[in-house]
Amino acid sequence: MITGASQGATSINSFAVEFALANALMFQGGRANSWQIIHLTGSGADEAVREAYAEAGVAAYVTPFLNDMGLAWGAADLAISRAGASSVAEAG
Repeated sequence: MITGASQGATSINSFAVEFALANALMFQGGRANSWQIIHLTGSGADEAVREAYAEAGVAAYVTPFLNDMGLAWGAADLAISRAGASSVAEAG
C-alpha cells in the first residue's frame, strides 16, 4: 500500500511512479509480478499515477481516497506512507 494520507503526498507519488518505471522488468514477469499495489494518491493526482503504472506494466489499484483504511492496512504486507500523526495511528 502506498499512501500520502487524505491530502496525498506529491513526493511519495513521484517516488512510486519513478520506481515503477525504473523497475518495469521486475513487475513484468519478474519477482514483483505477483505484487498487488493499492496507491492512494490524494485528490487530483490519481489519473497521472494510474497512467504511469500502466506505462510501466504495473498492475495497481489507484484511487485518490479510500473510506475504509482499515481494510487497506489489514491487507498490506508493506506500506510506504507519510508519517503524519493520523497515518501513524492508523498503521498501529
